[in-house]
Amino acid sequence: MLLVPIIGLIDSLRARLLTEQLLSAVRENRAKVIVIDITGVQALDSKVANHMVQTVEAARLMGATAILAGVSPEIAQTMVTLGIDLGRIVTVGDLRSAIERAEELLGYTVTRSRERVAGAR
Repeated sequence: MLLVPIIGLIDSLRARLLTEQLLSAVRENRAKVIVIDITGVQALDSKVANHMVQTVEAARLMGATAILAGVSPEIAQTMVTLGIDLGRIVTVGDLRSAIERAEELLGYTVTRSRERVAGAR
């Protein structure tokens, strides 16, 4: 699993660099799931939003499933207004939900241990 937190302004150049690095990391790490957290992104223009969708599609062609986390109301509105098709992209509200979804996709189960560490309350 790869975790990609994105913070700040994303312009076309930064989006292109992100795509190149992400796809290289998918290949090098043989990643099956990518969590892209955009909680720290304030806004996306149409070019960058379309570029992100293309990046997710390229990763899918390489065998990885992308999960988009932390879509703000403003970004959601922008994507809907621009008619960007998110039908093939898994989206969740926050990073924790994304990691839980990634673990499900990878077949992992997280359980709480019944045994307590000595001295823990």
